Amino acid sequence: MLSVYLNQTVIWKSKQSVNEYNEATYTSASIPARFEYKRKLVMDKQGVQIVSEAVCYTKSLVKPEDVITYDAKDWVVISVKDSVDLEGNVLCYEVSL
Repeated sequence: MLSVYLNQTVIWKSKQSVNEYNEATYTSASIPARFEYKRKLVMDKQGVQIVSEAVCYTKSLVKPEDVITYDAKDWVVISVKDSVDLEGNVLCYEVSL
C-alpha cells in the first residue's frame, strides 16, 4: 500500500569507506521515495539537535552520513527512523535531511 506514495525517484549514495585523503567514498543507486520539504528539529547520531530541512520516505535502509540527491541537490542524512505497523513489520524509513 505504501509503495503507491513512493512515486518519486532519488539517488541514494551509500557511504562505503574513507580514502587516503580522508574523503568519503560512496556507491549510488536510484531508489523510489517520497521527498518533502519539511523543517523540524531532529537529533543526529551523536545526540546533537539539528534542524532538518527535508524528509525522504523510502523502503531502503538508509544510514546517517549517507547522501540523498533530489532535484540536483545533495542532502546529507541526519537521522533515520523506521515506521512499523501493528505487527512490528517495517513499512518504511523516515529519513531526515
